[in-house]
Amino acid sequence: MCARYAFRKVSVVLDDLGVAPLPGLEPRDNILPRQNVPVILASDGELIVQELRWGLIPPWAKDESFGDKAINARSESLRDKPSFRQALARKRCIIPATGFYEWKGQKGNKQPFLISSGLYDGFAMAGLYEDWVGSSGIRSTAIITVPANETVSTLHNRMPALLPRNRWRDWLSPDLPQAEALSLLIPDEDHDLRLMPHNRELLLGSPQKSEQRGLF
Repeated sequence: MCARYAFRKVSVVLDDLGVAPLPGLEPRDNILPRQNVPVILASDGELIVQELRWGLIPPWAKDESFGDKAINARSESLRDKPSFRQALARKRCIIPATGFYEWKGQKGNKQPFLISSGLYDGFAMAGLYEDWVGSSGIRSTAIITVPANETVSTLHNRMPALLPRNRWRDWLSPDLPQAEALSLLIPDEDHDLRLMPHNRELLLGSPQKSEQRGLF
């Protein structure tokens, strides 16, 4: 599971893909579900960045609260889950990050760890997005997760799917066959991940509902 992550450097992933950042896009150390987050996607043959709500709301959802239980999408069941099946085929995206958080210890006294890369400035988390018409036209996203690699498994049995740098554009291409897209969703062994204890007080607090924007 990935329920919080960091976007500390605006140029992460965007520069490599030649995508201009949104005006006012700033580093954030504690990103929560329900907030708007920077996402890279393909639109009319070009790569763009938009801010999408974290927590995927499929088109058929009755209300936007559906996204609260769809912040992550398990790679093993993407083709089977109605929430993610169509997005896998036509609405793949990248969620740039410089780290993600997991916690270890007893309830009430857990220690958070920031998991970041020792080789790169950051990484591209594989994601899906959808458009929900509803009352306000929300475009939302989910982070795809895979079984944890050896490093992360000391904290949790799942981790975000971190895409290989040389396949970022492939993942975003609508022409990439679904089977090949799924083959990119494997436990990461390329980023030299490091586990660093983090200040617990900086991460305390409940996810807050951010102001929603009509995106379509």
